Amino acid sequence: GAINLALKGTEAIGVTDCLNFASPVNPEVMWQFSETIEGISVACEALGIPVISGNVSFYNETDGKAIHPTPMLGLVGLSEGKHKIAPSRFFSTSLEIGLVGNREGGMGGSLFASQWFGRECGKPEETDLKSAVRMLNFLAKLKTKRFEYACHDISDGGLLLAAMEMAFQSPFDCLGLEINIPRETDTDGFLFGETIPRILVAYDPSESTEIEVLANQAGVAFTPIGTVNDDATVVIKQGGAKVLERDLRSLRSQWHKKWKDFF
Repeated sequence: GAINLALKGTEAIGVTDCLNFASPVNPEVMWQFSETIEGISVACEALGIPVISGNVSFYNETDGKAIHPTPMLGLVGLSEGKHKIAPSRFFSTSLEIGLVGNREGGMGGSLFASQWFGRECGKPEETDLKSAVRMLNFLAKLKTKRFEYACHDISDGGLLLAAMEMAFQSPFDCLGLEINIPRETDTDGFLFGETIPRILVAYDPSESTEIEVLANQAGVAFTPIGTVNDDATVVIKQGGAKVLERDLRSLRSQWHKKWKDFF
């Protein structure tokens, strides 16, 4: 949440929570609740964000079947100055795409595992809170720069879905993108891993050095991974070889229909 706010040039200043669980009479449920409280406390202390309000809802069960533990957090942020808010979509067909953060993400409890294999399994990787602080510092530096850029967090679905969403939200339906998987990188972890913090930045090629310098100063990794073009396709390459190519127009249509039906 704090990173999502930072992507819009806003500093998180407060958290509210809504913690939804099954019956606390069940020791496992009470353990889940206790661990959630501890996790929120550790994260908020590390990021310097106070919890200002919240509520707890227990006994969320139907016919004896418990819901999954569902902690929900809302953050409020403060935006100072006149910095332009960066879009989360591609705004040109001549951009480079860079990955900020680790090259690979964890697959435990991921959308990929759930949707592709039909299994809700695996332990999600723990968030490196020191890395999260460094990422926030990077974004704070980036927003002060005068050049145009777009950025998107990598969360549900991983890097590939985040990159495609940046394309789907663009006003240009001719837009396409090419992603190059770095050498000695796990393909699944790179494309579909959901470990936080990882973000995508799209920028004019002339700004690549400046962004890399900012990343180095903040102590986060920066890896150029691809380009935006006008081919209306998504292309994935590894070691120079093409491993996937799909028409983006049809995928974009499906994506927009999904969200139209959702709302």
